[in-house]
Amino acid sequence: MDIAFFEMLAVTASGLLAGALVTEACVLVPYWKTMSPDEFLRLHPTLAPLLFRFYAPLTIAGTMLPLAACALHWAFEPTSLLPWLLSAACGIGLIGFYFGFFQDANRQFEEGTSPTEVSIVLSKWAKMHQARTVVAVLGFIFAALALQAV
Repeated sequence: MDIAFFEMLAVTASGLLAGALVTEACVLVPYWKTMSPDEFLRLHPTLAPLLFRFYAPLTIAGTMLPLAACALHWAFEPTSLLPWLLSAACGIGLIGFYFGFFQDANRQFEEGTSPTEVSIVLSKWAKMHQARTVVAVLGFIFAALALQAV
């Protein structure tokens, strides 16, 4: 079974997700931190749905395609399995970040975190986002290395 095209999709999706998360970490998060808590809470209801529509498909593709590439290598072509396993593990980690932290943190902003708590929650959100971004970049690197190993 030739899975090269599928591998390219997985690497591309993983790279797009990593790049988007880096951009969010370097551009959006610092901007949000400069805002007053009241201004941030006013902006959030408008911005959150836009960010969700942008990040949801990237996150699904960037985590699931490396998992699928790993499964295909496991089943049909065991070459370069280790980097695909590592990329898939990063994808699982990204899903864990969402359900373990970001889902609830984002809900706090949606449901009206008090202005005094915004900076605390946003600061923790930013730190968790940095960790998530590192995992996404590693997932992309491992996927790219898998292509080199073929």
